[in-house]
Amino acid sequence: MITRLLDKNKDTRIGSTGGAEEIMAHPAFKGINVEELLLGKVKPFFKPETKTLEDMEKYFNIESDKEAMQDTYIGRADREMVKNNKDAFADFNTDNKKK
Repeated sequence: MITRLLDKNKDTRIGSTGGAEEIMAHPAFKGINVEELLLGKVKPFFKPETKTLEDMEKYFNIESDKEAMQDTYIGRADREMVKNNKDAFADFNTDNKKK
């Protein structure tokens, strides 16, 4: 499933032609009632115990969640790395053009 979602070629990537219906038809979703899922009626296979702060810390990074969001600054060395690797995803097709 993950491989199909990350297919570089948009024309063969799962969901690119049939949308969400195509993805939900994958065997990974067999037995899942999508309508009930969207209505919140499907019970999760795992629901973490989160009654105390210690419980929350098991599943979430409490400290980083308190930090304000900041713009990411890319330093000179990193800008050079990005510039030198700008073609790393050149073969990843995100438009309708066939490659």
